[in-house]
Amino acid sequence: MSTRFKLCVLTLGITIFAIGVTDAYTIDISYNGNVGTYLVNENRQTLYRHQGDGPGYSNINSYDWPPFYTAIVEVPGSLNYYDFRTIRRSDGTYQTTYKDWPLYLYGNRGPGDVSGNGVNNMYVVSPTIGPLE
Repeated sequence: MSTRFKLCVLTLGITIFAIGVTDAYTIDISYNGNVGTYLVNENRQTLYRHQGDGPGYSNINSYDWPPFYTAIVEVPGSLNYYDFRTIRRSDGTYQTTYKDWPLYLYGNRGPGDVSGNGVNNMYVVSPTIGPLE
């Protein structure tokens, strides 16, 4: 094999890797005409918050509303990495928060499903929401 061919293969591999890495967010933003912009996980599942939670404290322990957790927070430039933290729940598991709001999923709903908005005081998480106080 020629050196030129090896360099072409290497360049192609690096390019494919770079494209894959740049879009590999663990938390991203999506849009729905009924709720506006909202946060989603890496599988494009909607992230929710509970109106009754306290700063960095989760009040929900339900099969229908599993806590969202990611060990690595990768976000697009429109979100601030420092707005995300990890809390330890009373059962010893971890949960990711956004501006101190604990984040949840709605069961095993698919990508783009926002049907949990308004159910049991749960709401989609807007990227412009203020800190939980």
